[in-house]
Amino acid sequence: MNTISIDTWQFIGIAVAIVASILGGVNYLLIKSFNKGKNSQRFDDVESKVSEYSKKQTTCDTRFSVIEQTKADSVYMENRFNEVMVSIKNLTVPPKKIIMDPYAASHSPLALTDKGVEKVKELGINNMIDKKWNDISILVSDNVKSKNPYDLQQFLIAQCLLFPDKFLEADDLDKLKIDAYNEGLNIDSYMRIIAILLDEKFSRTSAL
Repeated sequence: MNTISIDTWQFIGIAVAIVASILGGVNYLLIKSFNKGKNSQRFDDVESKVSEYSKKQTTCDTRFSVIEQTKADSVYMENRFNEVMVSIKNLTVPPKKIIMDPYAASHSPLALTDKGVEKVKELGINNMIDKKWNDISILVSDNVKSKNPYDLQQFLIAQCLLFPDKFLEADDLDKLKIDAYNEGLNIDSYMRIIAILLDEKFSRTSAL
């Protein structure tokens, strides 16, 4: 019977050890790769949740900002509405009970006073209107369906007093505000000039 030498047993042992080491290494790499995949997935999940939370936070901030701006606009509009109602009322009560607008006559249809005509020339208000004429024409055609001149006049007065920025460029509006300050008047007096000029312009051009 042949016997296996000690050297052969040593060689076999070394071979087995090498194979075991290789298998162990492969097993380690497989486990590590699996765990890495799980950790990567978990990281992706966390990152996704963080991104989702960030989006929700941004949405909440945006909605809060809109709410705050709406509140501010509401307060502004309420104040402006009250001022406009006083201004419109002043155009309809007997002259002895009010301080007359220096630029607009109180009779209907509204017309400029001599001072109003001078102020138009002094500040170049007709040129200001020409800059915004296209936008103003669209605004009126979209909102005034009636052909009654009274409806047009009332729309122009209310809109000019409430939303002066719709009828003038920012620098032109600032120019009128500075002049109003120097004259000790409210900007409403100047916006009535705008409304009257527009009423006359629409009547002449039949743009409505």
